[in-house]
Amino acid sequence: MEPQDQTTGAEPIKANVQCVGCGYNLLGLSADGVCPECGTPLEESLRGYLLVHRSGGHVARLKRGVSFIVAGLLFWVAVQIIGIVVALITVIVVVRSPNTQPPALLESLVTTGSVIDLAVSAVILFGWWLFTARDPADPVRDRDANVRRGVRSAVIAQIALQLISLVLVPITMSGGTIPMPGSNPQASPLFVITSTINFLAGLGVMAAVVVQFVAGMLYVRRLALRLPDARVHRLARNRMISCPIWMTIGSFIFIGPVIALLLYWNLLNMVRKNLNRILKEQAAGQMGGTAGEIAAL
Repeated sequence: MEPQDQTTGAEPIKANVQCVGCGYNLLGLSADGVCPECGTPLEESLRGYLLVHRSGGHVARLKRGVSFIVAGLLFWVAVQIIGIVVALITVIVVVRSPNTQPPALLESLVTTGSVIDLAVSAVILFGWWLFTARDPADPVRDRDANVRRGVRSAVIAQIALQLISLVLVPITMSGGTIPMPGSNPQASPLFVITSTINFLAGLGVMAAVVVQFVAGMLYVRRLALRLPDARVHRLARNRMISCPIWMTIGSFIFIGPVIALLLYWNLLNMVRKNLNRILKEQAAGQMGGTAGEIAAL
């Protein structure tokens, strides 16, 4: 059947929404028209696409996931601030006493920091796992399959590589001496091997973090169409650029990573508030959002 002319003055649909009746892609069609394949009113498909019209259990799972993420990010911000303070104190101590070499204390600090980092990462990554759960009520197919798989694959990679690093840290610290200012110790073969593996694992974690961040922001942009929230949709694109800048270039002023984490937290907290609003609307029997809102995003 040939698509009909749907010039009615309504906003064209700007998302890849499938017709609930036949699965036809409604992208570009007028929001107040009908499906050119089966005649189902497009508003039914658009309303079905909004999360407020989906399972309350699924929305609650998404909210629980993003709540884990925002809580973990806040804790991570606190850890980053403490880390900056500890680093400054360490620099002052080394400058004043360049021959000081406290291997036991250094090993304890590195191991403790690795455990805390892994624990916070686990909370955040578990949150992303819940937050990217597939919508069981999708009438046709998993629209967000690629970005969801990207996030979840990166989550698994980060957990595995961080566990490897956690195991190797005490082995590395006890396998040889660490070069310090004013000394020239010889590193043992065990130290060299474990340090190399740890370094490669660190690179792997960094790569997984990049994949997870990009895929996560793409997922948030798509989810914003279902809230619907035009500001979240816009900010997710902006954060995809600004957060890496603050995390890398901004690190030269020390607080850059903290600013990046706060921007990241702010966006996801907006999503959490939207999901909480949707749950309240569902509980009250309200059907928030219009077809025009989703079409205009």
